[in-house]
Order: sequence, then C-alpha cells, then structure tokens
Amino acid sequence: MGQHLAEREEGDYRAIAFTHLGLTVPEMHFPSPDSPLGFSVVTTPADAIREDSVEQYVIDACGKEDSCLTLTDDPMEAKRMRSQSASVETNLSEAFDAIVCVPSAGKDSLVAL
Repeated sequence: MGQHLAEREEGDYRAIAFTHLGLTVPEMHFPSPDSPLGFSVVTTPADAIREDSVEQYVIDACGKEDSCLTLTDDPMEAKRMRSQSASVETNLSEAFDAIVCVPSAGKDSLVAL
C-alpha cells in the first residue's frame, strides 16, 4: 500500500517506520476464544538486536535511553529492522523516509485483551 502511495504524482507521501530497543513487544494472539474480540494482546520476546540492524545503528548513535528519529536520505549500512517479534531484511533507505526508534514498546494498562 505504501509503495503505491509513494508513487503518486503529488509526491507528498512519506513512509515512516517505527521500532524500539526493548526486550519484549506486545503481539496480537489469534485466535483467542476467551476474548470478546477474538484476539488478545500478549507480551512476547522481541527478536535480538543484530549488528546490521537500524536498532544497533540507533544504539551506536544515541544510546539506549533516548528516542531517536533517523532520516534515511543517505544510504544506510543497516539492512534490517525489527517488526513486532521478528526482524525483516530490507533496503531501509528505499523503504522509509524516516525511522522513529523508542527505548521500549509495551501494552497500555487500559488494554484488557
């Protein structure tokens, strides 16, 4: 979907990725028969931060305590990023205009799923 939007003539679409440095991530669990919605949100171990990842790039540049916005105008050496509890390998400079990285991701206390 994002690729199609990015190819519009207007050129006003920006793809922004979101990742984190935490050890766990909220993940949708389906099916979840006990949930009225049919799914639940479960805290799951995140994939390890790898040397060739944007997360390692952020740690090297900013440390682990701060959030960071990385613009991808220039080619990046990082070749992968975490997405939920797994990692995906892609050309980050081509896929995204910017990457936001925060110290951790968690389930809000209001989520009772």
